[in-house]
Amino acid sequence: MKHESTEEYNLTITESDIDFENWTTKNFISPQLKSRLIEAQILIVPTEGFREYNGPVFPVKTEEIFHFIKSNIDNEQIVDICIEDSEYRELALHSNLIVLGEFLVKTVALSIFLGVFSNYIYDNYVKKGTADSTIRLAITVEKEKKKSVRVEYEGRASDFNQVSDRIKEIIREGKK
Repeated sequence: MKHESTEEYNLTITESDIDFENWTTKNFISPQLKSRLIEAQILIVPTEGFREYNGPVFPVKTEEIFHFIKSNIDNEQIVDICIEDSEYRELALHSNLIVLGEFLVKTVALSIFLGVFSNYIYDNYVKKGTADSTIRLAITVEKEKKKSVRVEYEGRASDFNQVSDRIKEIIREGKK
């Protein structure tokens, strides 16, 4: 697996075998949910297992992020959460680090996703006076007929707009 790290924005870029097929075949995905997820271009994916809990979990505010993205993208079928409603669990960590989640995005939806997500971060952190808050998120971009690219960011909320531009450059240039 190739690995790149950029000091400028604390980005970690790696090749990944993770794609939509991997997520839609998880044992906690029902056939009905799978048929919905296959249509999506953006998935919010859980962390599988955390400490003593073995099941899939999402960071606090995942539903808020989901509804923000969904309400700011034209096609309502473009985004989904990779879990049954009855199995949805949030994990609250008490620290200064704000974990925003993990996302799986098809290349065609990347620019739209990054624009909307930048707006979410601006509205909820920068505009509210917490621009220096440290946020963490991971985006895996599924590239057609190539390995996926996983981009992890941990840094200031106020830097995310520039980070999103850098992510688009990395994907466009075909790095990793």
